Amino acid sequence: MWVIPEQTDLAVYFGRCPGAFILIVELLMLQAAVNGAGLAFTFQILLAVAAFMIVVHVWGAQLRIPPVSETLEIGVYGGLVLLNILFYPAQG
Repeated sequence: MWVIPEQTDLAVYFGRCPGAFILIVELLMLQAAVNGAGLAFTFQILLAVAAFMIVVHVWGAQLRIPPVSETLEIGVYGGLVLLNILFYPAQG
C-alpha cells in the first residue's frame, strides 16, 4: 500500500494528466464506433496504449513498487493486445 503525505497536490495533478489522455482515446473510440471514422487509427492507438501499459507495469513489477493488483494488470493489458489484434479492422 502506498502512503501519501499530507501534501497531495502533485499526486492529484499526475492523476489528472493520464485521465485527460484517456478521455481523448475514448472520444476516438466513440467516433469510430458511431460513424466508422478513423477505425484503423483508433485500433492503432489502443494497441499502443495497451503495449505501453504492459511496459510500465512490468517495470513496476520488477522494482516491486506497486501493489499486487497493479502487477496483475499485466495480464489484463496482454488480453487487450490480443483482442485488438483479433478484431483489427480488415484493410479493404
